[in-house]
Amino acid sequence: MRNFPPQYHLQQQDVLNFSHIPKTAGMTFRTIVEDQFNDEETCPATLDWQIKSISPEEFRKYRLVRGHLVQVNLLELLPPGKRMINVTVLREPIARLISHYEYIRRMPEDPFYPAVKDMTLEEFAEKLPVGRLKKNVQTYYLAKLIAFDLTKFSPNEILN
Repeated sequence: MRNFPPQYHLQQQDVLNFSHIPKTAGMTFRTIVEDQFNDEETCPATLDWQIKSISPEEFRKYRLVRGHLVQVNLLELLPPGKRMINVTVLREPIARLISHYEYIRRMPEDPFYPAVKDMTLEEFAEKLPVGRLKKNVQTYYLAKLIAFDLTKFSPNEILN
């Protein structure tokens, strides 16, 4: 395997935010990224409800933020002088959709399992509900990375 030189070195004022889009090989990438930081530099919250319990004072010490964080404006948590560096992994949309469909059908504890377990892939693709299974989930995550204010729009306006 070829070893490419890094294109950017994180500076002391940088906070790396890995936005993990579901079913895009994010867990593999997340593990690689986490290995580059000390535990005390890594924000323990990986979900929206978890990060809401972290105070701005505590957030200041973190240099790595990662997870499914789409309902929280991370830029508002940044202390003055810090800069957010955003990274993510994208996947071909049809392959991502198929992977998500198969994942739900393997996981009876998934909240969407009862609705999806008897669906065909075609039905799943045609009847995607608004919410965690958004039709355009990768675009939604990317929009949040660049701090679009999506609160003014309905879920249907965002996703269509």
